[in-house]
Amino acid sequence: MQLVIAIALLGVGLSIPTNMFFVTTLACFWMAAFASATNDIASDGYYMLGLTEKKQSFFVGMRSTFYRLAMVTGEGLIVIMAGFPENKYGDNSKAWSITMIAAAVLMLLLTISNFFVTPKYESEASNVDEKPKSFLEVFKTFFQKKNIGIALGFYFDIPTRGITVGKNGRTIYA
Repeated sequence: MQLVIAIALLGVGLSIPTNMFFVTTLACFWMAAFASATNDIASDGYYMLGLTEKKQSFFVGMRSTFYRLAMVTGEGLIVIMAGFPENKYGDNSKAWSITMIAAAVLMLLLTISNFFVTPKYESEASNVDEKPKSFLEVFKTFFQKKNIGIALGFYFDIPTRGITVGKNGRTIYA
């Protein structure tokens, strides 16, 4: 999936200077978003099924850290990096094309490095757990968790007040 994201970013970078840039970039960003969500779900499942609890917590922590780095990079660093070629060439579309191609190359390098760094699946013998018998059993165990009432109360209380916290931490009254 990471390779699909790299290809999608390359598609964005190559299609920005064309006449069909809007539809093409929209399709490429959609493909990247779908691949990203699929990769996230698959990674969670892989870590839960294939690793011991100690290794799970380590690699989930690593993923969370790099997720935060990606948020900073995507919301700020890439925009700043697009400014340099724009100042040099004076062409906004050329600047963003170069920036997205560079992002695609970075994603490809990260994909290759992840191939070697990703933890290997551990044997079934080290991860023997009793599996739930049915969906209903799984559903019931969710509500047996410690402090579930507080968590659900918080979850359902926020929308009823019409208050959400915006991206910058400001309170928004709906």
